[in-house]
Amino acid sequence: MGKEMTFDEATSKIEDWETSGISKLLDKSKVTRSNIIFTER
Repeated sequence: MGKEMTFDEATSKIEDWETSGISKLLDKSKVTRSNIIFTER
């Protein structure tokens, strides 16, 4: 996405995904949370 995120920002973003149900889709594609954080940079 081309912008830096702090760890707290990434964590809150993941929590937003969980509440919106996106994490279930990510789980199905075997994507880990750490991969999400690093690939967004």
